[in-house]
This record gives sequence, structure tokens and C-alpha cells, in this order.
Amino acid sequence: LLDITTINEEKKKTEKKAYIDNLTKVFNRNKFDEIFNEEMRLSLMFDIPFSIAIIDIDKFKTFNDVYGHIIGDEVLYIMAQTVNSHVRESDTFARWGGEEFIILFKGTKIKQAEIISNKLRERISKNEHPTAGKITASFGVTEFLKEDSLKSIFKRCDNALYIAKDNGRNRVEVG
Repeated sequence: LLDITTINEEKKKTEKKAYIDNLTKVFNRNKFDEIFNEEMRLSLMFDIPFSIAIIDIDKFKTFNDVYGHIIGDEVLYIMAQTVNSHVRESDTFARWGGEEFIILFKGTKIKQAEIISNKLRERISKNEHPTAGKITASFGVTEFLKEDSLKSIFKRCDNALYIAKDNGRNRVEVG
């Protein structure tokens, strides 16, 4: 019995390392990819909508360059925890890489995803790091289409994110 308990504890630790971003304590890209693939399969099979949003912390390079990487890490953590504590339980929030994060909105059409993303953006912009100051983020949002591949949906979402950046940051754009 003790061996089984030890094995189960080790399994949980291994899964946590495999699926949780060490810095921000949210899901990582591995976990997101798993969930995305399953959601894509369900959407195609049962015609269940879903949308995604890519979130990029505005002017993140400045946080690192001016205040150092420790402050940059704190900004990442603050932003991630703000979003993670305000996404719906049914949604999946993960660190995509660097200062980019991603949300999968299950059972959600584009208009609702845009509304939710704007609420999250507003919550993020209420954060202020004691040293680095105000934190804002830009969002690119899109809905999964039947003809989408993983690559095409992310390209559309990323294009929307770049439009948000080009249009002044701290905003949500739909692609």
C-alpha cells in the first residue's frame, strides 16, 4: 500500500512538472496543446464552438531592460495570476511562451470570447507593480472554424494580436 501511495505521489509531481509553468504556476503549452486537440476533435464531431485568445503583455521587454529580469518575472506572475483567477472554470489558460499567454474558451463563439477578453484586459490594467508600474496587455481573439488547422487558427489569432499592438496596445482585436 505504501508503494502505491509513493508511486501516485511521484506521478502527481511528474504531471505537475509536465503541465505547469514553473514561474507563473499556470498550465504550460504542453497541457494547452492536449486540451486544444481534444477540443478541436469535439468541435468537429459535435459542432461545439470554441474560441481562443492570445495575450501579450504590452512593452514587456521594457520591464526586463529597465528593471531587470526579476521584476519582469514578477510582472509575468502578477498578470498570469490575475487572468487565471478570473477565467471561467470551463476555460483553459496557459503560458504560451515568453510574455505570451493563451486562453481556450470552451463552448464559446467569437462575440462572447471578445466580451470576456475585454473584461480580462480591464482586470489586468488595474494591476500595478510597485517598481515597474502599470501592467497592460493586448489580445488577439478568434473562433475555431471547421476548415482550421492548428496552424491556421493560431495565425489568425496572432494577426489579430498584432493589429491590437499596432492600434495602440491594451486592447482586444478579433481575427
